[in-house]
Amino acid sequence: MNIREAYILGVLCGDGWLTHYNKYYYEMGFQTKNKRFIFHIKKILERVSGKKHKVYVILGKTNKFSPNCRSFRIKFCSKKLYKKFENYLKNLNRIKFNKKEVKCSFLKGVYDSEGSFRLSYRTPARRYYRIRLTNKNKNLLKFCKKLLESIEIAVAGIYKNNNNTYVLGIYKKSSILSFMKNIGFSKSNITRMVI
Repeated sequence: MNIREAYILGVLCGDGWLTHYNKYYYEMGFQTKNKRFIFHIKKILERVSGKKHKVYVILGKTNKFSPNCRSFRIKFCSKKLYKKFENYLKNLNRIKFNKKEVKCSFLKGVYDSEGSFRLSYRTPARRYYRIRLTNKNKNLLKFCKKLLESIEIAVAGIYKNNNNTYVLGIYKKSSILSFMKNIGFSKSNITRMVI
């Protein structure tokens, strides 16, 4: 597994899917509300597959809480790519034995799709950062916790949120700086803001 494949695998664990309808239809796809992020995935996916991909705009129902409810989707039909990433997902534990760069690339993909970064103020003079990973799959968070600890990034425990999702947090300043240096986020300029 190379760095690009590890990143796509990480995103697949968050905002992606693999679908197999019959012996002829194999699909891998991604959907997100972040337009910049979907084009970032598209660019990496084209390098991995060697083919061009189209981004679709999906319009959802609007309401007073989300007046501009649209998301972006990219999908790719290839039995070869499907089988490759299906095998990676079945043997996800093998990432633990890869190089640090592959581990970091996988984590970057997961955090780009399911992670969040927040700056909070206790007082005007005292601010603190926190990085969170949120997902319904508790085993994925346990796996990410082990990977983060293997590259010496201290993480807090996993807890259940109010909306039936699990959260893995990074709160220590030294751990956040180490995360930003080794992994970071691709979908924004957060890394430059912290370091």
